[in-house]
Amino acid sequence: MSIPEKLKKVYEILEKPFAGEPLTMEETELLWGLEANSPEAFLLRCAGLRRALELSGGVAEIHAQIGLDAGPCVKNCAFCSFAKCNNPAGELKITPMAAVLDYARAFREAGANLLLLMSSAAFPFERLLEAAQRVRETVGPDMPLLVNTGDVTFEQALSLRRAGFNGAYHASRMSEGVLTDIPPETREQTMKNLVRAGLPLSFCVEPVGEEHTARQFAEKIALHLEYDPLTGGVGRRIPVKGTGVEDRRKLDQAEQARLIAIYRLLDGKTALAGSANATLAANSGANLCWAECGFNPRDFSGRTETDGVGRSVEYIAKIYAETGWELRNGPSPGWNMTTAR
Repeated sequence: MSIPEKLKKVYEILEKPFAGEPLTMEETELLWGLEANSPEAFLLRCAGLRRALELSGGVAEIHAQIGLDAGPCVKNCAFCSFAKCNNPAGELKITPMAAVLDYARAFREAGANLLLLMSSAAFPFERLLEAAQRVRETVGPDMPLLVNTGDVTFEQALSLRRAGFNGAYHASRMSEGVLTDIPPETREQTMKNLVRAGLPLSFCVEPVGEEHTARQFAEKIALHLEYDPLTGGVGRRIPVKGTGVEDRRKLDQAEQARLIAIYRLLDGKTALAGSANATLAANSGANLCWAECGFNPRDFSGRTETDGVGRSVEYIAKIYAETGWELRNGPSPGWNMTTAR
């Protein structure tokens, strides 16, 4: 049986990163344009998995997110359920502290490798600091605690670290400044502030939709890698009913897996990349996934883990077990576990 020329060409492109050669934009665009269930795309996903195993030694992690509030956020991200533009009559809803601490205990007991407290830009900053201190007291000193909140100054970033955070999730999203009221420069300045304050970054190229291009995708990866993040990844856009993007098509699991594989070939140094929300993604190079509870920007539920899109630690662990990944036992390494003075 003869091998099609296109398959040969894709194979040659996919071997370049393993030889230490970066992909050109033309090559990235070719991979981006592959039909998601084509033979060439299957080869691409295989390469993504090979790259992930090479970078991580076959180890996967589960990071747990606790949603502290649900807007109404004046940053008006069209894809976010917290945005005031998507819920103009909404009031600020806050997860009670007792529930936050219960979630934190449960995630630790379930074997999560890291905790993340997520709040909208509408959440009072002092309450965020208080939440960090209370959660830290609850889970002990060795559990990495990350923050995902609105843009902050350098002084605020220092306060977050003093409160007990060890890192931060922050990203300049796809269509930032177009589907959001946040200038990309503001997001980038916050990343600089966080890193300068001693809070290593986690990021994701998200939310990706069918209107985005390979060049936009590659540029976002390159931008975030300038800050030496500890984790990366790809997130497809969830068109939440009731938001400004509810009528836009959601990429399917095969398309998401293709994006993860391309990410793996463009980022040759980040060991952890997500999101492994399905076996297809995990088999394409995603060895990080987020368990979620409380409020979630990808649904309008106050308990995303029961009637929203959130998944449990146990659910994600099964995905890893079915795809041959070794789940890390214990805290995620590399985060700044010292407290700023």
